Amino acid sequence: MCNDTVASQGLCDYFCGFLYDDGYTQGSEEGYSKGFEGGYSKGYDVGFLKGSDEGFAKGFEGGYSKGSDDGFAKGFEAGYKNGHDKGYYKGLYDADYPISYLINNQVLVIENVIFCVILIFLWLKWNKPQTEVSTEKRGYGAIGP
Repeated sequence: MCNDTVASQGLCDYFCGFLYDDGYTQGSEEGYSKGFEGGYSKGYDVGFLKGSDEGFAKGFEGGYSKGSDDGFAKGFEAGYKNGHDKGYYKGLYDADYPISYLINNQVLVIENVIFCVILIFLWLKWNKPQTEVSTEKRGYGAIGP
C-alpha cells in the first residue's frame, strides 16, 4: 500500500500507525475479553469442583462425626434408661418375692404333681376295667335245666 515517495511514506506511516493502534486496541480488547471469559469459565469450573469436593468431604466428615456422637449418646441414654428400668423393676420384684418364696412355691407345685400321679396310679390299679369275658351263667333267673 505504501510507495517509496516521501509524501506517501508519511501517509503510509500515519495509516500504518493508525491500523497498528486500532489492531492493538482491538486485539487487546478481544484478547482480554476472551482471556477473561476463558479464565473465568475455567477458574469457575475448577474452583466449583474443588470447592464442592472439599466441602462435601469436610461436611461429610463433620456430619458423620456429629451423627456418630449424637447417635452414641442417644443410644447410650436409651440403653441405660431401659436397663435401669428393667433392673429396677426386677429388683423390686425380687425384693417383694424373694427366691426362697419362689422355690417354696415350685416345691409345692412339684409335690402336688407327684401326689396326683400317685393317686391316678392307685386308682387305675384298683379299678381295672374288666377285660375278661365270662362264659359262666350266674345269677338269678337263669333259664335252663
